[in-house]
Amino acid sequence: MKNLFFCSILIVSAGCLNFYCSAQNVFPGSAYSVPIERKSISGNFRGEGTIDTLREVVLSKVDHQEIIYTWNMDYDSLVALTVLSKPVCSLQSHNLKPLLIQTDTWQLFGLSYLKNEGDLNNDGRDELGLVIDWADWSIINTYHLYTYSKKGWKEILNFEIRDTDIDEFKQNGNTKGFIYKDLNGELITRTYDQGDQIDKKLMLDK
Repeated sequence: MKNLFFCSILIVSAGCLNFYCSAQNVFPGSAYSVPIERKSISGNFRGEGTIDTLREVVLSKVDHQEIIYTWNMDYDSLVALTVLSKPVCSLQSHNLKPLLIQTDTWQLFGLSYLKNEGDLNNDGRDELGLVIDWADWSIINTYHLYTYSKKGWKEILNFEIRDTDIDEFKQNGNTKGFIYKDLNGELITRTYDQGDQIDKKLMLDK
């Protein structure tokens, strides 16, 4: 089920929409109200032994202000309003180039999953994994894996998941997430199919 957002109006002036973000799992068409914070992540992404922190930022392309959701409505109306606000999601840091996330569509709330995956391809840098929180009615989604270089962020892997996989991780106490190294150093992807755990081996290029 999608992460949905609680909303009550904050500011509407000169065509400028600001929202305060909050979310929980509910059925489309219902009301919702549990506040959340935007995600952040820290890691050795440059491979220099320095820890950098990335913060999720969602800006409206209408007024270039950070989106803060604040009014109470059904899910269909929230999706329509989200598209109208033209959200642009990115991960921002003082020392790293920004990671722009899916800039060719406005139908997203932000991120539903963000994790430092460690150095998966043995290049001395931590990789990060993320899942977009789409403003839609589907549970089919994609996991994306990124690495950093002097040129900026590069996606090195993606594969299909279900939004419910994230809930399965929480319910099963799984801290490894969608991708991890086993005791032999092999890379494993993990998803679920109707509650059944599915692990697959893979290879990554540097």
